[in-house]
Amino acid sequence: MADRCGTPFLQKQLNQQLTNHIRDSLPSLRDKLQRQMLSLEKEVEQYKYFQPNDPSIKTKAMLQMIQHLQQDFERAIEGSGSAAVNTLELSGGAKINRLFHERFPYEIVRMEFDEKELRKEIAFAIRNIHGVRIGLFTPDRAFDMVSKQQIAKLKEPSLKLVDLVTHEM
Repeated sequence: MADRCGTPFLQKQLNQQLTNHIRDSLPSLRDKLQRQMLSLEKEVEQYKYFQPNDPSIKTKAMLQMIQHLQQDFERAIEGSGSAAVNTLELSGGAKINRLFHERFPYEIVRMEFDEKELRKEIAFAIRNIHGVRIGLFTPDRAFDMVSKQQIAKLKEPSLKLVDLVTHEM
């Protein structure tokens, strides 16, 4: 028992564990470094014949900047933009969410909606589509026409919401 207690035994055990860990993790570390070195060599190869006035280089740089901007914008809207979360005000996608769930329903409620007029429109549409025939079922065209009219009424609040989102961002 004395050979398993004390500092010399602990030192020997920890040395052995460290050696085993290094031996186990060294091959994967070496592979990772080799992959990084190969990718850097490929990148260096691209710049070997670099000409600053080449339009393809400028186009590639522009596309990379646009992609980077798009990714940053996407992260900002999703809420995963940065490690520092703003605790004082809403930002990014949270503003859009607030507008969509608070302001948009308010705009829809403000719309004038007359159920009697809607029922009258539906009845006229059904009668006009049936013509002289008597139909058993409500025609699809009547539903389509009335639905399109109702959706068209939602265009103004939707455009107002788009303007508000554009203004907020």
